[in-house]
Amino acid sequence: PAPPQPSKTYEVEVDPLIESVIFMQTGYSGDFAPMVVNRPDGSAVNCADTANVKCLTVNNKPGDNMVQFVQVKTSGASGVYKAVVAVGPSGGGTYSFNALAASDLRASSPGNHTLARKTAHNFLVDLGRAADGNALQGWLQTPAGLPFGSPFALYDDGAHGDGDAGDGRFGSAAYMPPGAGAAYLCVEGAIGGVGFRRSDRAPFNFQPLVVAADPPYVEGFYGSGAYVGFYATNQDSVAHCYAV
Repeated sequence: PAPPQPSKTYEVEVDPLIESVIFMQTGYSGDFAPMVVNRPDGSAVNCADTANVKCLTVNNKPGDNMVQFVQVKTSGASGVYKAVVAVGPSGGGTYSFNALAASDLRASSPGNHTLARKTAHNFLVDLGRAADGNALQGWLQTPAGLPFGSPFALYDDGAHGDGDAGDGRFGSAAYMPPGAGAAYLCVEGAIGGVGFRRSDRAPFNFQPLVVAADPPYVEGFYGSGAYVGFYATNQDSVAHCYAV
């Protein structure tokens, strides 16, 4: 038999603009000890505090704690929340873990998330509210948490394709991707002097194939045809074969 597995601690950094934080352990085999969640001050979350904490446990077998869910209201307490997952009496277990911070402040990037790798792009972020200085710092990050290219600025000044100044939409200058791959758009800034960091939940996919209409805009009419041509450009260093 495998030796007892060590406990694993997961951390979520919470700013004052986040209303609640959620931890969920989904087990597949073995058994688990009750999940322990600590607030930034080190105090343990009490599941009996039903006004501020929601705890759910689903057992596959009696007492195996196979699925555990803990949601905590932050009540403005910012800092690092920690969840500790440990195996139970069997000494082993396999599982997946998810953590999510809930907030009405979200960074979403509308439009197509599949972009050409050797074409400059202007990123657009909808924050839903104005930020201090009408500016954000942005960067791309791989699913593994590694930087993807250099950081860049986004502006809510009405001059970067962002709509009106101060409307909560932020645009960047032309940005050249560092290569092919997938990456998340992350931003940070401040609102009322309170710092925050958010990311778009949909990743961008930078690939070497560019498909564009020529001409870019054609208006058709009912009962008659309109010609729209498309051209494909391969930005890769090797040949590819595509079927339409």
